[in-house]
Amino acid sequence: METRSIAESVGRLAKEIKRFAARAVTGYGPVVNYLLLCRSKDARRITAALDGLLDFCWDPDALLLFHKLCRYYHDIDPRAAEEYARRYREMWN
Repeated sequence: METRSIAESVGRLAKEIKRFAARAVTGYGPVVNYLLLCRSKDARRITAALDGLLDFCWDPDALLLFHKLCRYYHDIDPRAAEEYARRYREMWN
């Protein structure tokens, strides 16, 4: 009985984590799209989005947003973008 309860708790936790990532993507998606669409050069806003997304890069949709923004940022500040790529590898590889 105890094993089943633990498994159910883990299952509920996994679902909640997925919902949390979906909320992050919902929140950061418009930000990333705006930055790309208006061709923003605002490093503060770009790095804030990258910092936030980095925590969710285990989620495929968040990872896609992170990669899009990081590639875009590379044209603005290659060293900073490469640092984000390095941080991603350290955190998730």
